[in-house]
Amino acid sequence: MPWPETLRTAEAELAARRTALARRRLRGLVRSCPDRLDLRLALAEAYRRGGDAAQAGRWSYLAEQRDPREVAAFERCYPDPFLRMRSMQWRGPVDVAGPVAAARLTALVDAATASEHRSVTLEGPMAHDPPWPATSLRDTAGCVGVGLIFVALAGLVGAAVVGVAWLVVHGARLLIGS
Repeated sequence: MPWPETLRTAEAELAARRTALARRRLRGLVRSCPDRLDLRLALAEAYRRGGDAAQAGRWSYLAEQRDPREVAAFERCYPDPFLRMRSMQWRGPVDVAGPVAAARLTALVDAATASEHRSVTLEGPMAHDPPWPATSLRDTAGCVGVGLIFVALAGLVGAAVVGVAWLVVHGARLLIGS
């Protein structure tokens, strides 16, 4: 179904107080057309009607007119600038949606870059970890440590099984031999 028709359907669902269904449709539209502020605002309205101020703030975050209480609720839910930036689900150039949205997206990228201590982009990897070399030694050591623990436990369990089997065999020999 083309997006204008899907939007009309979602608006009809909102009018009929079927907010969960409308939100699902609108989330799909925003994923398909992430640079459409009108779709983001419709999704914000669907969350607003459902009483979810944080999500209403999330989806109205880039709009010229937004409710400061909803934005504050969104920022409390996503206190980390990197995660807040990723939650925007923006793809494409920042200036497509106008100067206000571009300024807000640029500010998010700058804040995320500062908090991550590395350059981040709206379309970069979703990982919230430092680059590979900084984690490889720690991760490898952890994996080796866990592996050694499993080997030790398997050895103990194996030794216990062999010991019990030896007792059973020798106990049977004693009973038969008597």
